[in-house]
Amino acid sequence: MSSLLVRRLLGLAAGSLALLAVADASARAAPKKDADAEADAASDADAKGSKKKGADAADAKGSKKKGADDDDADAAKKPDDDAKDADADADKDAKPKKKEGASLSPNSAHEEEGKDYYFIGLRYRHTLLPQFLLNMFVDGGPSVVSIPGIGLEVSKRRDGFELVGALTYQNWGMSAFPFKGKSESDYAWETVQSKLQMINATADFLWSTKINGDEVEFLYGVTAGIAFVWGDLLHAQSHPPNGTSPGKPSSYVACQPSDATSGPWAGNYCNAADNNRWAGYVEPSWANGGYRPMLWPTFGPQLGLRIKPTKQFVARVDLGVNVFSGIFLGIGADYGL
Repeated sequence: MSSLLVRRLLGLAAGSLALLAVADASARAAPKKDADAEADAASDADAKGSKKKGADAADAKGSKKKGADDDDADAAKKPDDDAKDADADADKDAKPKKKEGASLSPNSAHEEEGKDYYFIGLRYRHTLLPQFLLNMFVDGGPSVVSIPGIGLEVSKRRDGFELVGALTYQNWGMSAFPFKGKSESDYAWETVQSKLQMINATADFLWSTKINGDEVEFLYGVTAGIAFVWGDLLHAQSHPPNGTSPGKPSSYVACQPSDATSGPWAGNYCNAADNNRWAGYVEPSWANGGYRPMLWPTFGPQLGLRIKPTKQFVARVDLGVNVFSGIFLGIGADYGL
């Protein structure tokens, strides 16, 4: 009985040992299998990576080749473009270049922008004052005031603007004419005679608009200045000629001192209480307490034409109004410096 139990126990022990050996072998085989699997996976990954790297290298090589082909194409195209540009430049150079003033003659009337031009010359200016304009302020006066004037002028011109300075002599001498204030009675008529003369210093500020290039231009602007006056201004009380009736002032004659004391004109046309201006009376100047002017102003608008046929010659026609003297017409001829 005992021996049988021992044999059975030994058999169980041997079986257990066999099972343990099988388990240990299985345990050792599993890691190796896993390692082999990992090795296979790594090998597959390396193969894929190499394949991809090869593809990338091939792509890079293809791109490089394509770029080289494109560069070759550009290089081949560039000479054609350069040739076209050269042809265009040659055509452009072949065309005549238009330079300012290149076709102008030395005597051309053309004036360049930003450049000063100077002229000197003579002017003639004629002042007109119709009686109807004068009678807006006074009664009587000459039928027309017509005063010639001649003078020297210098001018500076730049970019279409011209400043003209002038000294003009005018003789304001007039034959005797009747004259009185607008609201005065018939007894106030006087006989006036002018022997005045003046030199007028003026400046004309003129802008221009081209009509026909630089040769003909329309002028517009203002004139201003002051005149220095000298000479006699004679005036005296007047009366109708003896034996005539009042009503025609242009026929009145200057009163004598005796006419103020006796005769039909005493106390009315010839009135010593009014003033002592008898025949031959000379009005004192402002400096001596009288009314004869020593200075006379000039101011008013001005229009005209400027004609410049050549570089050295300018002619000008003027029309304007001096609000203190009347309408004026003028011409000028200047030489370019």
